[in-house]
Amino acid sequence: MARRRNANGAAALDPDDLRFALGKLTKDRLLAVLDAALAAIPRSRVNEVLGVHIDLGALRSRAATRRPGAPARLLADAKKFHAGTMAGLFYEGFRVNSKNFMDKSETTEEWIYECNQLFGRCVDVGAGGNHVAVRDALELLLDLLRRINRGEKIIFFADKGGDWQVGVEWDRVLPAYFASLVATETAERFTTQALDVVGEFVRRDEKKFLGLAKKAVFSKAPGVRGPIITEHLVGLLGLGRAPAQALLAAQPRTVLEALRIHGVGRKTTRRLLDLGLLGDPEGVQHRSRTDEEMGLVDAG
Repeated sequence: MARRRNANGAAALDPDDLRFALGKLTKDRLLAVLDAALAAIPRSRVNEVLGVHIDLGALRSRAATRRPGAPARLLADAKKFHAGTMAGLFYEGFRVNSKNFMDKSETTEEWIYECNQLFGRCVDVGAGGNHVAVRDALELLLDLLRRINRGEKIIFFADKGGDWQVGVEWDRVLPAYFASLVATETAERFTTQALDVVGEFVRRDEKKFLGLAKKAVFSKAPGVRGPIITEHLVGLLGLGRAPAQALLAAQPRTVLEALRIHGVGRKTTRRLLDLGLLGDPEGVQHRSRTDEEMGLVDAG
């Protein structure tokens, strides 16, 4: 019986013989073989080949939390990816016929891979906080998906294009997005953006994802609050530079503590309350402070 040969005329390897040979290698040699194989596999196929056997999401998460400056790099990479996409760097078309109308170009496959990698990094970085960077990065990626859904020719699809072709893991991505919105936006803006993203991308599972949005709101424990940062104070009328700097330095935990900072008023504390960055156990947001609370009399 003639031995099978590959396209180059060389005898084809028998898979059983190959497994036997690999089984005799040491661990270090096997890892060297794996490194060579990974270098040869297109990045767009790594999930397909390894994802069945290895939790790649967990690996990305550990790597993300180990790297210093990960949030800043994430946002920078998302901005670069968005700009490159809008500049047409990932657009590669081909003549479509009845045989290839379901195919994707290599560049489109690469774009899908890069996009999902960035979505995964957003989830991983968001697990450690960093909500402003995660929110901004996710909104850049969502903007690209919205453009694809509108029919903008930023990525080539032989068949009708849509975010469904990208294969986003919404079960992972949207909870991270909701958490970033809860931490950085007012309640009104959170509601608007959550409804928009659910309606645009996961309408069929609307009830499920609106439930996840509600869970993000209620799972934010009142005693666990992020730091007040400059972005939280942008656009606040009447808040001067000195009071803003004092807020950033003092990091008050309650409305009362914030109002004791000269120049900080209830418009500012209202926003910080809505963002979940302040508590109000004394209830002073909606009432006048006593002389004692204002520090005008000795509490003793």
